[in-house]
Formats: sequence, structure tokens, C-alpha cells
Amino acid sequence: MFKMGIIYSLALLILNLNYRLGILILAQMSSASEVGIYTVGVGIVEMIWVIPAVLTKVNFTYSALANDIYEHAQKTAKLLRIVLLVGTVACTALFFTVHRLVELIYGAEYLRSATVIQVLLPGVWGLLIFKVLNSDLAGRGRPRIALYVFSATLVINILANFYADPSLRCGWRGLCFND
Repeated sequence: MFKMGIIYSLALLILNLNYRLGILILAQMSSASEVGIYTVGVGIVEMIWVIPAVLTKVNFTYSALANDIYEHAQKTAKLLRIVLLVGTVACTALFFTVHRLVELIYGAEYLRSATVIQVLLPGVWGLLIFKVLNSDLAGRGRPRIALYVFSATLVINILANFYADPSLRCGWRGLCFND
């Protein structure tokens, strides 16, 4: 149980690094203002993960106790459809209202956070899928799958950051990555 707990915790750490990595890179390469804009965006968009949070904990428990894994897999599929429906509605509503929302809550100075939110929404929606499926897999004693998936996305995230920002390719800690 200890070994599984470490793997599960490590997977969650790597998941959080995916979003915090942007903050670390921005802190190195830009102003505190830019870091603030990104941080506000990430903070708001992560609220969408509240949708499956309770449901996945319950699904994890039932998955661990299930006698018939195929029957429980069908229940997980139903849960996934519900979470995706609610997540799609929430993401779509946020996408179209985010400028007003950010201005109302944080003020006009943070309006650029709305663009950050809009860019991050598809990835957050995609992670809703994995969060539901992961609750079933982890309940079956396979948290290692999440570790593999989140590690791969972290590598992609790092490479995308270096590709998207030319100042990162040359000049960050003496490294230079050519096009």
C-alpha cells in the first residue's frame, strides 16, 4: 500500500508541475506582472477540476471494492459521460464569459488572464477525461498509468515552452536550442 501511495502521489506531483512549470519559466524570463497574469489564469481554470473531484473519489473506492470489473467499467463510462457533459458546458460558458468574469473579480489590469484561461481550457477539459479514468485504474491498483501519462505530458509541456518562446531557446541558463 505504501508503494502504491508513493506512485499515486508522484503522479499528482507531476500533474501539478505541468501547470506550475509555466510559472517557474515565466519567473525566470519575464516580469512579476506576467507571472501574476498567468497565475490568475491557472487559478481560475483549475476550478473546473472541482466538477469530477468528489465523483472520482467515490469511483476510486467503488473500483477498489468491485467484484466485477467489467460492470464497474460500465459505471465509470457513465460517470465519464456525465463529467464530460458538465465539463463541456462549464468550459464553454467560461470561454465566452471569461473576459467579464476576470474584469469583475480582478479588475481591468488582469484582462490578459482571460486569454490564458481560454488557451488552457482545452487541456483542462482533456484532463477531466483522464481524471475519471484514472480513478478507476487507481482503484484497481494501477496508479502507475497516471505516472506515465503525466510524465509524458510534462515532457511535452517543457518542449512546447521552449518551442513557443524564442527567448527560452537561447539565453536561459546558457542553454541554446536551435530551431
